Amino acid sequence: MVFAGRARTVCLLLALTLSGLVSTVSFAAESHADNHDLTALITHIDQLRERKRIAGAGLLLVEGGKTTFIDGLGTLAHGSRQAVTPETLLRIGSITKSFTALGLLKLTEEKTISLDAPLRQWIPSELFHNPWADSNPVTLAQLLEHSAGFSDISKAEFDDNDGERVRLLANLSRYKEQHRVQWRPGYYHSYSNLGAALAGLAIENISRQSYEAFMEKNIFEPLGMRNAGFFLSPEDRTELATGYDSDGVTPIPYWHMVYRPFGGINLTLRDMQPFLLMLLNRGVHNGEQWMSPALIERMETPQTTMAARSGLGYGYGAGSYQWLRRGVVFHGHGGDADGYLSRYAYTRQNDSGYFLVITAYQNKVIASMTRAIERYLTRDVPPVAEPPAQRLTVSQIARLTGRYEKQTHRFGPSDTALFISSEGADLFTRRGAGDRRRLIPINEKHFRRPGETMATIAIMQTDHGDMIYAEDSQNYQRVSAADKSQ
Repeated sequence: MVFAGRARTVCLLLALTLSGLVSTVSFAAESHADNHDLTALITHIDQLRERKRIAGAGLLLVEGGKTTFIDGLGTLAHGSRQAVTPETLLRIGSITKSFTALGLLKLTEEKTISLDAPLRQWIPSELFHNPWADSNPVTLAQLLEHSAGFSDISKAEFDDNDGERVRLLANLSRYKEQHRVQWRPGYYHSYSNLGAALAGLAIENISRQSYEAFMEKNIFEPLGMRNAGFFLSPEDRTELATGYDSDGVTPIPYWHMVYRPFGGINLTLRDMQPFLLMLLNRGVHNGEQWMSPALIERMETPQTTMAARSGLGYGYGAGSYQWLRRGVVFHGHGGDADGYLSRYAYTRQNDSGYFLVITAYQNKVIASMTRAIERYLTRDVPPVAEPPAQRLTVSQIARLTGRYEKQTHRFGPSDTALFISSEGADLFTRRGAGDRRRLIPINEKHFRRPGETMATIAIMQTDHGDMIYAEDSQNYQRVSAADKSQ
């Protein structure tokens, strides 16, 4: 199901998933991206920007904990003579979710609240309906990890552009009848903008101030993010780069997102710099421990899904993805703000990271750029060994194989089934009529794909005896044993 009108925003929501972040789409100049020289990397990105008619871009690079590049490419708009600079205002879309998570985690340091406490302690119960409230209440942590059981917000909420300063509670109340928990909280990861909105309201009710005021006082000001914010003054508008549609030339008007905690931040490259460095430095900012290292690790580590409880360390943490590039683990997030696409990422393997924004809705382009950047940042990292495969018994293989049906969705149910089959000791998956892919066991519950350096998939048994398959946002339940004809 694809909503009409603002299909770009709906499409983002998958572009923000791992599949978008690790796309291997190539372009004619892709070979230049493998060059070890910083100048060649910047030239490659700028030439790709120009060839795809993208007016502007901004790039921040950190290598070995030091900033090695921070500047704009191109201009604020087509036909403009004003260059994009480190002070140009840009929209970051769903990267905002990392800041919302940071704000809520910061509150746990200052107040006696637990991320695992039921959400009803902080949110009016009438704002959403949870059929499993008695046995599986929604928690703050589940909102941050997208494991609360929500599908995504409605078309009406995506299309809402009524007033930039409407309070969060008013908007959530207006659409409360559409906010229903669709599957048991704490089972699956499934990306939802509603969770971030409710997390923002929890921040308001815990801190007793507006979400925007809290973020300004407790996140932006302490980190020195002087231009970061959610609202635009007339002066700000002259400093904001123009965002364009997928053709690179059709301007997209500024959109006031109905729930700012999921995607409403505007900032500059200069603002993003201390945030990225603070994450790399495990909460240290300007030589002081601004935030607990344990809370930074909490951002990076999933804990609330069945897969996480089974021991799988890979996945979406509290406001932060994980993915692999050349075997190296990256943490970060992507964003779309209607006319802007953005990514930030970092790796602890060599204390390096980046922040990238382009001012056009061109997912293939930003995927190619981020691939080039990540290859550049990991150019000197020694090859990471793949975990050895574990040989499963005949009975273990039989317990895994069969037909699995989709359990979660973003914008409507899907009838695409997953099949797990075996050939001797080898396991394979196939979705629908697609090609089959090898599934390599690391242990009885955890699996990886060829070339991956850690387990990225979990297949588990619930307390009710059901077999569940979890891979990123894809969640399936086995409905029948293996059909030998498959």
